[in-house]
Amino acid sequence: MERILLTEFGNPNVKMRKFLLKHTSHFSNEVIDLFKFNFAGRHTKVTFSQASDYPENSVKSVLNIEEFGNIFFYIEPQNLDVLLHRHLSSDTQEEAKHLASSASELTQTHLRLFQKFSMALANTMTADAKHYLIDNTDHEPSNVGVRITFQFDHKELSIVILIDDRYVKKLREMLGNNETFDRDEILDTLRYQPVEMGCVLLHGQCTLHELSKLVPGDVLPLTLCKNLTVKVNGHPTFLANCKRLIQNWE
Repeated sequence: MERILLTEFGNPNVKMRKFLLKHTSHFSNEVIDLFKFNFAGRHTKVTFSQASDYPENSVKSVLNIEEFGNIFFYIEPQNLDVLLHRHLSSDTQEEAKHLASSASELTQTHLRLFQKFSMALANTMTADAKHYLIDNTDHEPSNVGVRITFQFDHKELSIVILIDDRYVKKLREMLGNNETFDRDEILDTLRYQPVEMGCVLLHGQCTLHELSKLVPGDVLPLTLCKNLTVKVNGHPTFLANCKRLIQNWE
């Protein structure tokens, strides 16, 4: 289960991911048409899900959306190779032979195709906002994004889209500063978050001289605590008593 930081309720990236997911999923039909037109997927389905990171060794394409910020597109190399082959040929038998052969090295043609597809997706989901391709940027992607998964002709591949912090800030300004958090939603999220629990069961005393003479194998006389303080994530939370359970072994 993904651990959610409690500070995200004050800096609500969780809320922003949900907003971004809701926004992009409105364009599912347009995204399917775009995919079919470029990659000849006869039976194409698309699903949108929240994303906070991208796969390692992914191919990256970065677009700057004027007055907003950067959008980062990521795709795994083997999936990009599939897209290029489908873009150049609709012969599924030839495609199967190609995929069965040794892995192809990515070329500038692969990269250019992904850049063009990224720009087409940006056109679709940003209402044709002015944008341009950038090769290098000092800005890093945030953990706010979406994953678009394409299912076509018994295959599946995904593209991860992340936005940078400037884009997140701009979206929050557009939404206004009156963001509210549903109490039940917060409690439901917190209810399944893992926490660390612990307590001290034994205690004792010794002199510094005795402590300095301890060696492996020494036995320490310690007393069982009658009253226990249970800590949750390092914070004292409960008082408890230590009980002995006797197990009858047959």
